[in-house]
Amino acid sequence: MNIRYTFSNFIMNGIGADVMIIIQCLLYCRVNKINFFMNENDEWKIANNGNWRTLFSSLDLSGDPMDEIDDNFLKKVYDTPMTFDQLSEVADEVFKPQKKYQRRFNFLNDYSVAHIRRGDKVDGKWKEGKYHELNEYLDCLNESYENIFVMSDSPDVAIEAKELGCMVDEMEERRDGYVYKFYHDNCFSQDDIEDELKIFFKNMNIFSNAIKLVGSNASYYYVLGQLLNGKKGISLSDNIHYVNRL
Repeated sequence: MNIRYTFSNFIMNGIGADVMIIIQCLLYCRVNKINFFMNENDEWKIANNGNWRTLFSSLDLSGDPMDEIDDNFLKKVYDTPMTFDQLSEVADEVFKPQKKYQRRFNFLNDYSVAHIRRGDKVDGKWKEGKYHELNEYLDCLNESYENIFVMSDSPDVAIEAKELGCMVDEMEERRDGYVYKFYHDNCFSQDDIEDELKIFFKNMNIFSNAIKLVGSNASYYYVLGQLLNGKKGISLSDNIHYVNRL
């Protein structure tokens, strides 16, 4: 049996959610002897209307007619038990960025990461998680602030973290609640979207090399970061709508 994932069948996802869904689908297909493909002719809106190959070199693509992954198939995927180690192994296989997105960041010392998602994730009708203050995340790590890299889509969080002595990427533009604004406000240029993609790949690289992580499993972005790191981090809350794999 062959089956294919098409992004245009599942709109309104952020890139972290999209990649996490693909990882779970691929693992399910492997267990059940199903051949998994990405749609070669797809337009992945949040990837500037490219397809999977625009961002990643992994997985087989096909434009041939075949069954499509739909909500009923995803329910079977979500109902299937999957371990952290299984998901982490598949994540490493899937997450193969194209050369233009391969960026490594070298820190002088071992570092930990605090991922703080704000915007639509913790407020409004798209709310999926609980709001926690910055210090709640930092206290979980039991580290000197100078050894903590704070990753956030919120300018206010970045300012507060820097004032406390944490590491932040001062060059990053933070588009608080980017995913909601992307789909509802249509206010971002192609350059803005490309910048967000580069931020995503930069942050996943930073996640992957950290010694400790803290965030919220309400965010698939953070869940993916843990899988690429290979170790479970600390989560202050789970997603109130979706299955928690970790």
